[in-house]
Amino acid sequence: MQGRPTVVTYDSTDPEDDLQFGAALGCQGIVQILLEPLDFQNPDNPLELLRRWAAGVEAPAVVATVFSLSGTAANAQVGERLLLTSQGEVEGSLRESFELYSTILTEARAALAAGQPATRHFPLGAATVRVSLEILRPRCA
Repeated sequence: MQGRPTVVTYDSTDPEDDLQFGAALGCQGIVQILLEPLDFQNPDNPLELLRRWAAGVEAPAVVATVFSLSGTAANAQVGERLLLTSQGEVEGSLRESFELYSTILTEARAALAAGQPATRHFPLGAATVRVSLEILRPRCA
């Protein structure tokens, strides 16, 4: 990982692959997992964002995370994210200067309104940016 976010892919579609049995995925598919280091000095690290949101929250939110970049995408990195609350507040490491910021924010609003997670692919010049939209729900009392 070398201190940077990275995507790890587990492919359980190959019946000859020993990993299929060792990992016990059971899905006969491909699973991609974003692994990222946590910098607790950074207030926008994923756990800190979740902690701030969960403190006394009563409404859902959505986290939009840049999951992958194919080609070269200017001023974005895998693992950058924004958190959008039901009250419309936005925070996170995804910068407003990123070309797709407003598009990602619009998709986050739509996912939050629908209450459904999603994965979106956005063209950016010769690159493609994939964003994961995760719905956060408050704990049940």
